[in-house]
Amino acid sequence: MNLHDLHEAFAAPSAEHRACPFWFWNGEMEPGEMRRQVQVMSDMGLGGFVIHARVGLAVPYLSDAWFDRCAVAIEEAERLGMKVWIYDEDNWPSGYAGGRVIADDPERAGQHLAAERHYTRNGAPVRAKLDRPDEVRFACAMRIASVQPVPPDPLRADYRPIDVPWYDGQGNTLSYAPEPPVAVLIDGDQLNWSPPAGDWCVVILRQRATDFNAAYSSQPYVDLMNPHAVDAFITYTHEQYRRRFERHFGKTVLGFFVDEPGFYNNFLDRAPASVPWTRDFVAEFARRRGYDVLPWVAALWEDLGERGRQVRVDYWQTVAELLESRFYGRLASWCAEHGVALTGHLLLEEWMTTLVRHTADPFASLRPLQVPAVDKIDEVDDKISEKLVASIAHAHNRPRVLSETFACIGWKLAPPYMRQIVDRQYVRGVNWLSCHGFYYSTEDWRKRECPPSEFFQ
Repeated sequence: MNLHDLHEAFAAPSAEHRACPFWFWNGEMEPGEMRRQVQVMSDMGLGGFVIHARVGLAVPYLSDAWFDRCAVAIEEAERLGMKVWIYDEDNWPSGYAGGRVIADDPERAGQHLAAERHYTRNGAPVRAKLDRPDEVRFACAMRIASVQPVPPDPLRADYRPIDVPWYDGQGNTLSYAPEPPVAVLIDGDQLNWSPPAGDWCVVILRQRATDFNAAYSSQPYVDLMNPHAVDAFITYTHEQYRRRFERHFGKTVLGFFVDEPGFYNNFLDRAPASVPWTRDFVAEFARRRGYDVLPWVAALWEDLGERGRQVRVDYWQTVAELLESRFYGRLASWCAEHGVALTGHLLLEEWMTTLVRHTADPFASLRPLQVPAVDKIDEVDDKISEKLVASIAHAHNRPRVLSETFACIGWKLAPPYMRQIVDRQYVRGVNWLSCHGFYYSTEDWRKRECPPSEFFQ
């Protein structure tokens, strides 16, 4: 492209390169008003929009009436030469199809592994009655090599390092012998173990459903590493749009938006210090890494030397591979097969620590997406989000980086501030904007739900 053509492209960009706002469907969705709003977007110079089911929606999500409204929006966009993207969920996060995935099979709920510890000193036997023995997947014991009192903090008389995994809750930090854990048998709901001489920590590993409901919903979230859950999500969501609107795919309908899928365990108020899990994880780990993870699984919490560190690397590598192949890769492949693209962004993408905790490997997760994306939902700037996603796009030859921008800033937002926010994103690699959001309605409480609206209101 020469300089003249480049100038012309900036002066009059094609529809797919103009801002593409989230259009919040949060009201009655009256067809006449919908057509009026699409016309307003066209008159504003926008090239398209993202259909986004949002709290306040009066039309049942994924019902025949819902798809009738989608037809109204898509046909009006076609008439005006605009482009449509489809947000793939009722509110967020993506993956549960408005509750249908779990309603079919509760076993598809998100899973995590949690550690329960019992300490014994000087070879004393361990005796305990266990609640919920059906949750127990494995138990092992590790030899405690040393016990050191926590040194006092002169600035905090009540200092207790409760976030350190090898803190025993009694004012001591522990170090473990770098040797294989010893398997401990559990008989029904009874733990009865007579250890060799010395000090030991017995770790009981429990598999549990993660206690997290999707936004504005009583429906639990799904296990993204469960291929049956992901297949059900595609069947209830993507296949329904394909069945009705396939003739628009790749023309007016350009793709789907996936929003904040991830592992919703290991929060301070929700399964703290747990790790993601799935029902066939042990088998998949053995197939991919070549050994049984269970004898060493306590190394995910405790420092068991060089071998333990390798187990942690292998564990997170396996989680990353399962998430990519069973969720993101499945969605992206489906989109490519049907002539559309996949865009969207990760959960808690602002810092590497949260990204690893809830996504495992952002490079693996976003690699399959045809348009990697990021969100900007507050006013904090010390984040890696934009540069990280731009780097992922660059590494995988993806020319576009989308940002969902302006959410939760409030009604103080004004054009000079918008320009400042966008400039900061664009110099970090973003090159396509999705305004969050264009509200169908700001009636009553809606005007306080993640404001502001950058639409006609």
